Amino acid sequence: MTTRPIILILLFFLFASGILAQKLSRADTVRLLATWKKTANCLRTKDTLRLRTLCLNSVDCKLCGFPDDTIIDAHKPLAIFFTHGLDKLNADKKLWKIIDSEQPDIIVSGYIDKNGNGERVYCIAYLYWKQNEIAKNHEGGQVLFDYVLRKGDFKLYSITTVP
Repeated sequence: MTTRPIILILLFFLFASGILAQKLSRADTVRLLATWKKTANCLRTKDTLRLRTLCLNSVDCKLCGFPDDTIIDAHKPLAIFFTHGLDKLNADKKLWKIIDSEQPDIIVSGYIDKNGNGERVYCIAYLYWKQNEIAKNHEGGQVLFDYVLRKGDFKLYSITTVP
């Protein structure tokens, strides 16, 4: 195969991925941001009663640093997240300073679970480390608060970082 057909195929996939990229409607964007603001307030104040209504039954929190985290047992029941995770999350002063002073990006993506079911993921993303901030050639990093839609409501299911 020559390089011309390969280039055409690559251009086609780039064009198609741009057209098929997931977008969030303006109304859903407003709803997601409102849900995020409520969630952030509940995380900060440790309002577990209200937070329970904004989350799934378990939360995968990479920032919480649970000592028994494994790939198999990534999601923690809310009770464990509330007793261990909220303190660790609130101890990150840099994160809360960023949340208070910057507008988040919204990233719509998806994943396929272990049963082969696809799900759309709505991420509230904050730039945590700028490129080259911690080391030369470091790519930087983001903190993501991931939501899924359940019965018309956005529910928090993961707090993670990229990379």
